[in-house]
Amino acid sequence: DKIWIYYPDLQVSANIAVLDKAATTSSGGTSSGTTVKQAVPIKTSIAKLDSEVTSADKSNKNLILVGGPAVNSLVADLAAAGKTWTRDQYVTQGAGSAIMNLVADAFTTGKSALVIAGHSAADTRLVSGILQNYDDHASELVGKNLAVWKNGVISSSLSA
Repeated sequence: DKIWIYYPDLQVSANIAVLDKAATTSSGGTSSGTTVKQAVPIKTSIAKLDSEVTSADKSNKNLILVGGPAVNSLVADLAAAGKTWTRDQYVTQGAGSAIMNLVADAFTTGKSALVIAGHSAADTRLVSGILQNYDDHASELVGKNLAVWKNGVISSSLSA
């Protein structure tokens, strides 16, 4: 067995660990000023199409819903209930608009849904990237149940 490691010429060092499949890692602590995070395997399906989400999922889980009401039936249900943007709101805002909307009590009391959607697929991808890099955007999002982006700039003046 071989392991190939590449790092840029300008990089002086790297922290590398090679573990057996059955090995575990520990959490916490620091090493040379670097925080160590625990690797946790996900053993259940976490990605589903909207058509695959069950009543049990909606009752027992917090959900992340990607895509607006025109492409995601669960988001369409929330929009019809007045809990998130409707298709018309995306159309009115136009190209370059996207939302990240935390909907409390989305399908049942105590369970939330985070709607990540844009006017177009590209706009949805933009806001998905913001979620992916949440630490870089946390200060913009603190205290907001609805964050709206227009041409890459966050606006808090628009409502759900």
